[in-house]
Amino acid sequence: MKLHSTILAATAFSLGTLGVAHADDAPATPEPTTTTAEGTQVTEDGVIAPPAEEAPGAEFGVGIRLRNVRLPQGIFELFVDSAAGASSELGIGIDLVRRKANFELHIGLEYEKIGAPDGIWVEKNKPIPANEADFVQFNDFGWVSIEANFISHYEFTKQLALRYGGGAGIGILFGDVTHVDRACTSSDPASCNFDTNGGVKVKYDLKSPVYPVITGLIGLQYRPAKKVTVNFEGGIRTALPFFGLSGTYFF
Repeated sequence: MKLHSTILAATAFSLGTLGVAHADDAPATPEPTTTTAEGTQVTEDGVIAPPAEEAPGAEFGVGIRLRNVRLPQGIFELFVDSAAGASSELGIGIDLVRRKANFELHIGLEYEKIGAPDGIWVEKNKPIPANEADFVQFNDFGWVSIEANFISHYEFTKQLALRYGGGAGIGILFGDVTHVDRACTSSDPASCNFDTNGGVKVKYDLKSPVYPVITGLIGLQYRPAKKVTVNFEGGIRTALPFFGLSGTYFF
């Protein structure tokens, strides 16, 4: 009898313990809330819960860019023995921009002048004075480009981000490049002062007026206001290094 009583007591204790454990493990019932017209959630105790954050949608804007396009004399002289000088020209463009989170798509139109100082150029493997040199002129030479750029951002703060990306498009050339053949009296290009074809300007054959545009860029984006961005950037556009400033206003 004593054993039987002990078993009953142990069983009752075990069942009681399991019951407590099950009650403790049961999930808590969420406190009812109501949502105001402004989207704020209020509990029955009057505690205000913060509204749920929504993922930002796509924004659209218009931008403008200014670029200084540079081509050092040393780059020219990879293809000729001597160039008249370096190139430093201004480019200006406009962009239609789509932004979502930290990604931007830019569809842009840009005008750039391309050129170098008028002067004597000596062709590769044709040393002077044994050969003629060319007096070269860039006559309103440049291009208009249409391109798409895909740009990502890494935020340092809400106002400052690293900006990087690239894109592609086409460039349409206009203007022309001409040369006059000149004889030289020494190996110094300054001695090439004698026209050998009567001073007739001959246009260089550029093969095609349309060329591909490949762009890579990196820089910083400053966000002075929610709808405004200012970009400081540099990069390369089809072998033309550039540094520039751009900005966008989002609607």
